[in-house]
Parts: sequence; C-alpha cells; structure tokens
Amino acid sequence: MVNLIPGKVDVLPSRILKKYFSIPNSNFVRYGVSDDGTCFFHSIAAAMNLSNYHHRSLQTKKKIGRNLRRILQRTMNLDTWKEFWEARGISIKKVPNVRSVIKKMKNPSQWSDIFMIIYVMDSLGLNMIFFDSKTNSMYCGVRGKGDAKNTVFILWVNRAHFEPIFSIQKDNKVTTIFKKGNPIVGHVMNMYSKSSCPDVTLNSVL
Repeated sequence: MVNLIPGKVDVLPSRILKKYFSIPNSNFVRYGVSDDGTCFFHSIAAAMNLSNYHHRSLQTKKKIGRNLRRILQRTMNLDTWKEFWEARGISIKKVPNVRSVIKKMKNPSQWSDIFMIIYVMDSLGLNMIFFDSKTNSMYCGVRGKGDAKNTVFILWVNRAHFEPIFSIQKDNKVTTIFKKGNPIVGHVMNMYSKSSCPDVTLNSVL
C-alpha cells in the first residue's frame, strides 16, 4: 500500500472496510494528505476542515496542518505536561522530557509519536480510532475519551503515515468528522469494546 496523493481519495483496505465499515448507504474512503512528517496534524485538519481546508491549495493545506501543530506545541510546558499525564495515572517518569517533546513538535518533518498523539487528541477533545493497514485491525490502547463529541477515524498506512477516513453517502454528502450519535461511531466503538482492546491499557502501550 502506498500513500495517497494529497487531496485524492481511494478505497480502504478491503478487510478493514468489511470488518468495521460495512454500513448501508455509505462508502468509506481514505483521503490523501501530505507525507512531510506532519501527516497526523494534516489528517486532523482535513477531518475538522480547519480554515476551509478542502478548498485550499496544497501549499495552504500544509500551512494549516503545520499551524495546528504549532498552536498545540505552544500549550506545552513543564506544568501542563506533568498535569496531563498524572491526570491519566501515568508517572511523569514514564514519558519523555517535555523539552524533547517540544523540540520534536517544533520540527514539522518529525513524525508524531504516541505521546504527542495522546496529548493532541485529548487537548482537542477528540475521540480517535486508528486502523493498522498491516494487521487490518484496530490499534488498541490509543483512543480518545469515550464521551467525546466528535470522532476521527485514521488509517495507519504501513505504520509510517496517517490518512483520515471519510464517508461518502449515496447522495454524495461527505462526512469527515463523526458526531457521537452517528451510527458508525456506535458500531465501531461496540466492536472496540468487544475486542481485546479494552484489556490494553495506556500504561501497556507507552
């Protein structure tokens, strides 16, 4: 599987599509974003349609994703970092030094790691579910709060790139971010709860 050209859509891996996204009257697709090291933030920007993302040029789309990354990086300091992890029952000794994380966040060519991902999705109040293209299954242990108002689905392409998952209905209506009451959210979260994922704690994946 190769990364999609930014702005292009394509079918999901068939096993992921059949297992998780077999919903009547909807076609679920992967959406291409820039693979410049900031793909996680580009995926969020595309899903949330930040700054009218989908009607912008490729260069402007890159700026939107990188700006999101910069804004979230500026919320990080020693106190907020410590409070964030301790609120989740994680010892600050188990996570990277905040200075190293800030340095990484400042560099748009640096891939997002699990610590950045968890911090970002919780800071934005998003529930995020990742699907691994290598195993054709959910990635357990990394997900947002269950009471989040909005859910974003992300395809992890070859464990090296992120692309958001969108829905195209028969009337051509496109859904990029899924509200709590959307049937697909309930369906996927039900599958998550019935899988081995609930047994995978945050501590075990860090």
